Amino acid sequence: VYYCDKCFSSSFKPISYSGKGTVVTFTIQAVAPEGFEDANSYAWVIFKLDDGDINVSGFLPGISSPSDLPLDSRIKVIDFHEKHGLILQKY
Repeated sequence: VYYCDKCFSSSFKPISYSGKGTVVTFTIQAVAPEGFEDANSYAWVIFKLDDGDINVSGFLPGISSPSDLPLDSRIKVIDFHEKHGLILQKY
């Protein structure tokens, strides 16, 4: 769901960003839900973009414990998957 957390508008214009940012929070899925069996263990990550005052969420495969992804870890968007959405990578 897209909305501005300041004015609650859902009207936006497209802007390109670097796709790089810092982890704000995450949830680890150690047991993949139905339809995501191909993913094994992964984290659903909320990260703040470096070049905008925007929080974005995405899919980070291979995360199985909180020690794998400390808060403030550096993240970048590397792809988009029809089912998983934004695909992230630590860097």
